Amino acid sequence: MLKVLVVEDDASVASLVRNLLDSEGYGVVITTDVESAWGTAITEDPDAALIDLYLFGREAGWDVIERLRANEHFRELPIVVMTGVSGQDTIDRARALGCEYVNKPFSPATLLDRLSLVIRRAGRSPGTRSVGVVMLLTSYRIEGSVHLETDLARFSDGWEAVIHDSREFIPVTDAKVKSPDGKQTLVSSALIEVRKADVHAVFPLE
Repeated sequence: MLKVLVVEDDASVASLVRNLLDSEGYGVVITTDVESAWGTAITEDPDAALIDLYLFGREAGWDVIERLRANEHFRELPIVVMTGVSGQDTIDRARALGCEYVNKPFSPATLLDRLSLVIRRAGRSPGTRSVGVVMLLTSYRIEGSVHLETDLARFSDGWEAVIHDSREFIPVTDAKVKSPDGKQTLVSSALIEVRKADVHAVFPLE
């Protein structure tokens, strides 16, 4: 079981996140401020962290992240920044610290996909492998990587498992949205979410 440190001072949000992660099989430890977050990280040694930027009225979440990143043991800890603050500066700072970003209010699927993404990138997610794919939608072609179960060796079996899991959207990393003929790249993104119902066909990327 992977353990997630949640740093969140809003009790209702913390409770929602705990219930969500519990339902997905994660272990959860919750703290509310910089010092308790640091102490809990040392004693619990989490596999990942979800950190709210605003704690008790100030952007103390950055202090938590910077303290973790300054410690060799936590330098590569998968972290997702949770915040209601929008803007490219916030996103850029999060990425510079090796973190993913999710804006409040977020959907459960979005939070789980961001968490899964950082865990996979850090190599802490057992049982999955990254596979390059091409997805054909009505007006677009999407190229990127999806994560399939390692015990399902055939691409068709792995993709079938993705289609029948409980998520409405499929996270695609290192994604390129292209014209239907594949000749023109319209958008590139580290992560996009593709609605399963919109995918007409999929095949491995050669």
